[in-house]
Amino acid sequence: QHGYTFCTWLRVESFDDPTGAPKFQPRLFSLLNRHGMGIEAWFSDKLVEQGGRHQYASVLTINCIGSNGKPYHVTFDQHLFRPLVWTFVAISHSNSTRFPWKESECKLFIDGQLRQKVSLKYPLLTQPLDLCRIGSNAEIQSPRLLLYRESSFYGQIGTIYMFEDVLNHTHIKAIHSLGPNYSSSFQPSDISLFDSHSS
Repeated sequence: QHGYTFCTWLRVESFDDPTGAPKFQPRLFSLLNRHGMGIEAWFSDKLVEQGGRHQYASVLTINCIGSNGKPYHVTFDQHLFRPLVWTFVAISHSNSTRFPWKESECKLFIDGQLRQKVSLKYPLLTQPLDLCRIGSNAEIQSPRLLLYRESSFYGQIGTIYMFEDVLNHTHIKAIHSLGPNYSSSFQPSDISLFDSHSS
């Protein structure tokens, strides 16, 4: 497996838990097995300075736990998500375990543009991911998972595409250009957009 790419349009109503419960980390996706191994993407808080004042803003965090039980995570801190704004989000994560001279990379694309690229170890998984959720997560009691509770996404999520491959910038720009109302499976007329974006 070369890696994966996750794409969707989303609009966040609120990054705060309406119930007021602590340790809230709203999930974009959660692909785990019953032992807590797998890959998750959630929104977390980052303290930033805006207009001379310090305040918390929402950023995206990717967390991976492989069969060795060791967690690896990165926070994309170069893009601050705002509520009530439709945004096209794409996450790609390459698997370089077959190429020891290369690093596995995780990239965040916003509205078709690359916003940040970081190194993130790709998890080695030996068991199937049987607890998969979009916009939430399963409750798992595992010592590997910190601050763990059910954290639902409050907002709207459009059509979701999960590719078992790493799409390049040209492909992601083409998907973004199809717009938030596109919900097909890439017909030949749609695929022609990929060629036009690469020319």
